[in-house]
Amino acid sequence: MRILRIISPVILFAFCISCSKDDKPDTPGAISGQWIIHYYWDEKEETADFAGYVFEFLSNGQVKAVKAGNTVTGTWQETSNKFILDFGNDPVLEEINDDWAKVEHTTNFIHLEDDNPAQDDQLHFQKL
Repeated sequence: MRILRIISPVILFAFCISCSKDDKPDTPGAISGQWIIHYYWDEKEETADFAGYVFEFLSNGQVKAVKAGNTVTGTWQETSNKFILDFGNDPVLEEINDDWAKVEHTTNFIHLEDDNPAQDDQLHFQKL
């Protein structure tokens, strides 16, 4: 019983440490290269709204979206379970402003879903 009293706080401490790191940002710049929106769903498929945009996620927390020579800048941040995008009031790109739940992130694909379970929004980036 005495060993259990000693071990229990250690296990609890280790569990708390592992839970608390979920909100810490990942290393900025972990997303290299150019990306496109491969799929976007917001009550219906709206992928075509983003045709021609090429995204570049910079290590300083900025994201550039370029279409036909025009550049829109925004911000991005990634944690272990979130992907946060903000393009301000841009008439097209504000649609993807959100703190997305990260479902999958590989070197060539990012699958995001709305963090509100009542919403079915999805955003997929694919590396060029």
